[in-house]
Amino acid sequence: MTTSFRQPRTSSPSGLLAALKDPTTRRQAIRYGIVGVSVNALALIAFSILVTGGMYHHIAATLVFVVAMSASYTVNRNWSFEFRGSVRRSMAGYAFIYFCAWGLNLAVLWIGIDLLGIHHTVVQGLAIIGIACLLFIAQRYWIFKSDLPPAEKSSS
Repeated sequence: MTTSFRQPRTSSPSGLLAALKDPTTRRQAIRYGIVGVSVNALALIAFSILVTGGMYHHIAATLVFVVAMSASYTVNRNWSFEFRGSVRRSMAGYAFIYFCAWGLNLAVLWIGIDLLGIHHTVVQGLAIIGIACLLFIAQRYWIFKSDLPPAEKSSS
């Protein structure tokens, strides 16, 4: 018998904390964090090497972003969220939220580096943390949203 599974509401900070008490959300957040730290550490190193080598920071961020997005989609879909839904729909949504995140990232780089004169690695590192939190929420509650917890997906 399959039961209905509702994901916790996250309309307020207390809602976010309540969501993290849910074992499925907590497991997904931990896995998402592992994927994110791994992919973003490599991306930050690549970004720093490209910029130090003379590439303009917006171009470097764009190149690194595309590669990191592709890698993180595959691992997050299959491992972090154990999503078995439509690849086409989830990839389109993933590309959309990452395109928005890319625009936000460029805006943060422009403000932090170009206007405030902060070192490019510091700005990019801080941007990664903030944007990653927003992306987790979008992935958990929109892109990889499921009506069933992972244990029940295989039995239906």
